[in-house]
Amino acid sequence: AEVVTAHFFSGPDLTTGAWLVAHLRLEAYFVLEDLFTALRQNMQAFRIYCANAPAQMQRRMLHRLLECTDGLERSQRREILSIGADLITLCKLDREEFPMVA
Repeated sequence: AEVVTAHFFSGPDLTTGAWLVAHLRLEAYFVLEDLFTALRQNMQAFRIYCANAPAQMQRRMLHRLLECTDGLERSQRREILSIGADLITLCKLDREEFPMVA
């Protein structure tokens, strides 16, 4: 986990880092908030991680993403909700668990 964080969690390598964390199941070595903050910098990395993460982590990351919509401008909120809807479909999650995305 330290090698992935040190070498793949910055700049253009973040998408590679997201893929490695998901496929090697390294999320246990991260604090959820730290992992979320790192992946939130690049929505492609966020999607890559969520698409390949265990179902429980998919739900936790999506809930955390949706929490970020509070206090945002309408256009920013709409963008995040759209990403949320895409992730629900991509990860085959239950839409009823995320009523604000409906």
